[in-house]
Amino acid sequence: MLSALASGSGPISHAVLDQLTPSAATAHLRTILVEQAVLAPRDEGLAGLEQAVKRRISRVHDPVDRKILQSYATWHHLRRLRAIASRRRVTQDQVVYACNALTAAAALLNWLHERSQHLATCTQDDIDEWLGIDAFSRSRGFVAWAVSRGHAKDIEIPPFNNAPVRQVFNDHDQRWALARQLLHDDSIALEDRVAGLLVLLYAQRAARIAQLTIDHITITDNGVELTLGQTPITVPAAFADLLEAFVNDGRVSAAFRPEENTWLYPASRLGRPLASRTLLQRLRAIGIQPTLGRNTALMQMAAEMPPPVLNKLLGISLDRATRWTQEAGNNRPGYAAAVARRTGVTCESAWMGDPPP
Repeated sequence: MLSALASGSGPISHAVLDQLTPSAATAHLRTILVEQAVLAPRDEGLAGLEQAVKRRISRVHDPVDRKILQSYATWHHLRRLRAIASRRRVTQDQVVYACNALTAAAALLNWLHERSQHLATCTQDDIDEWLGIDAFSRSRGFVAWAVSRGHAKDIEIPPFNNAPVRQVFNDHDQRWALARQLLHDDSIALEDRVAGLLVLLYAQRAARIAQLTIDHITITDNGVELTLGQTPITVPAAFADLLEAFVNDGRVSAAFRPEENTWLYPASRLGRPLASRTLLQRLRAIGIQPTLGRNTALMQMAAEMPPPVLNKLLGISLDRATRWTQEAGNNRPGYAAAVARRTGVTCESAWMGDPPP
């Protein structure tokens, strides 16, 4: 790798490194060069997506279709994620979602090409037949975009109807039993205890936990606050002690760089957060089932809190919060409106306190 770089005719740049075969060594070298200010920092998730876009476009057979897919990738996905990257790092889930959508779009274009058709001549009958291949409707966004831009007309893909019953713990007390174990079992690594409690108490996804920084935690003489949405949450005493110990832990402090985010869960690569899949593996290793734990926590909170409060406290979208409250059977509009007009403190204290004994 170094000999390949040395034989180049110009200075080392991100573009030069992108030409090398992707490997851990290349990624590590890039990290060192960024750390030493040889290269400017960049969002690697977004950069990876840009490379993935090129690969997917190259797989499209027809040159006209390639231009359409390029436009879709640039103006629909990349523009949106670049706007996000200007405020915070793009998550792995966001990159995967965009890649899946582009893969499905490329597959649809090639499928039409093999049938001697194009988007402009595609009919709803063709789309209905295509859905036998794209069973999860991943090309729905592309078709809607193509119609809105005049590349196709009178076709649509209905939303994929995947509304299974949410999986939760059979015994809701299991959530609190696990929370008590994490609060008091010193044999479990501190960082794993904190991650597990963020799932069980605050319904946080692993991808979201991996993106948390020290700035999301405020430690004062009056206690500890955790900011997951717009409104900070006052953390109960037992968990506050763990959070404060975790923030002051040498592993987190050692990852500090004044010019970088101070990740609560830093990766071995400098300046990068821990991969969410690694965090999921660690949670499962200590007996936490992340999906069940998160669903149970969110279902119980949604049964008592109106959507605006869930949105402000947990950082989930208002639409998603509304769906959860509906599934939880929370149909008290008067109560919801009253709480929404307040700060959320009363509702928060009802569900954000210590696990019941």
